[in-house]
Amino acid sequence: MDGVFLAAIMPSLRERIEGRRCTAVGVPVRPGLGLRFRKPVLVLSALPESPDLWWEEDGCPMASPTAVWKDHLEGARVGSARQMGLDRVLVIGLDHPQAYDDGGIRLVFEITGRNANVILVRSSDDRILACLRRIGPKRSRYRTVVPGATYQAPPPSGLGRGEWGSSRDRLEKPPETVTSKDVYSILEGVGPVTAEAVLTEARDRSVTPYEVVMEMKKALEKEVFTPWQGPRAPLPVRLGPGEPIDDPLGPHRPGKARELGELARREYIRHLNERMGRLSRRRENAARALENVTPPATYRDWGNLLLTQARELEKGATVARLEDWRGNEVEIPLKPSRSPVENAQRYFRKARNGEREIGNLRKIVRRTEREIRKLRKEMEKVPDLDLEEIEARLGEIESSPSAQTERPLAEVRLAMGWRCFVGRNARENEKLTFGLGKRGDLWLHARGETGGHVLLKRDGKPDNPPRKVLLQAAALAAYSSRKKNTGVVPVDYTEIQKVRRMKGGKPGQVVYSDENTLFVDLSSYDGEKLARSLDRSTKRQR
Repeated sequence: MDGVFLAAIMPSLRERIEGRRCTAVGVPVRPGLGLRFRKPVLVLSALPESPDLWWEEDGCPMASPTAVWKDHLEGARVGSARQMGLDRVLVIGLDHPQAYDDGGIRLVFEITGRNANVILVRSSDDRILACLRRIGPKRSRYRTVVPGATYQAPPPSGLGRGEWGSSRDRLEKPPETVTSKDVYSILEGVGPVTAEAVLTEARDRSVTPYEVVMEMKKALEKEVFTPWQGPRAPLPVRLGPGEPIDDPLGPHRPGKARELGELARREYIRHLNERMGRLSRRRENAARALENVTPPATYRDWGNLLLTQARELEKGATVARLEDWRGNEVEIPLKPSRSPVENAQRYFRKARNGEREIGNLRKIVRRTEREIRKLRKEMEKVPDLDLEEIEARLGEIESSPSAQTERPLAEVRLAMGWRCFVGRNARENEKLTFGLGKRGDLWLHARGETGGHVLLKRDGKPDNPPRKVLLQAAALAAYSSRKKNTGVVPVDYTEIQKVRRMKGGKPGQVVYSDENTLFVDLSSYDGEKLARSLDRSTKRQR
């Protein structure tokens, strides 16, 4: 649906819902929302491939929504229904008798293709109360759409209706020399479908596209519409081949129920494929980590060699070259500040930790393989499922705890195969430092500044990270802080076990000890490249 067709159905929509009270809220199609006005239902379908809205006079079956939609919408009276400019954004203003909705609420339906969304906004402070689809920084640099954030409307799609006249230079040409992109890229509310219809009408009548656009502009200004079902989508006026639409708010396309069923089926398959992709990547990461883990038996051999030949070692040595029981020379890295016995104990501890790590990684591989097999069996059943069964499964997916979780932690690959994770807010910092971090991992943070925690994973590597890797991780920590534009940024790093929560502090607030400091000159790093590495990082986890 293009914005100009939304303008064509607005008069009829206002007549049907303004001043009326919403008696019930439900889910007629997923993702989507239905507002019941006694018996009729206004359906807002946010299906990515075919977002639409229509009016069901005889009502329709609806699944139960989450509590937040019911609490704020049931019993609310529609005060206004308006379009945001000529764009594909419908704003329904509602008044609710409950005190928590003092000042009213807005139901915003963004009919914007694959990013279609229904958003509930509190009018007093533009705070988002609920949304069907969450939009984070990885999907949009322009705005964030999550509960609790401040609502920001999508940017205008082109020249407003009052400025269409300024398109004369580009559109007053023979239609054969104008492309559909020339039309829809400059006119607000005109999408590819309407643009192609404008060009078809111009060719059929041997006029310029500009003349057709101006005729449509007059119809929009006077609200004199002749809704028209074109070959590809509905249009506000007669343009090219097609047939008139008697009720522009009705389910005007033939076979709509069948189409909705097929779209729901494809949506369910998409969910299954995404889930299998995430599980496959988790299994591959665990299998790769298993290959890189130093065998616990090696650590035990090193510990035993250090204990049996401790007297032969010099104090302060960084490496011990000893002969094992097979007569082979073995190089064992040492901490010079520790005695041979303490170094041996360290390797025995590493052996125990390595056994636990190997056990956990093997469990992850087995569990993910088991879940992948279940999903493959479910995929085989999809063609035989009816719409009601698919809707029930989609409802379970949307209400599951995993569907409500935060976005994945940003993982960045550094030189020589080292991995690090970057927190982008207080909650992610908390999760990264006290959930993902394991003993021996390195933790980095810009000294004395608010910013992201950075975790450099060892993944079973026995040696400390090279300086190049440390500097890359420190650059990410510096770039994630408030000092990213100041040039040289001091970044502290220490082992994760030496970081603890601040007593009485908020999530993400920590204290740490035994730190070292790197001074990172961000002028020697490409800031845009650092930003892109953070933006791309979560795509691999989806």
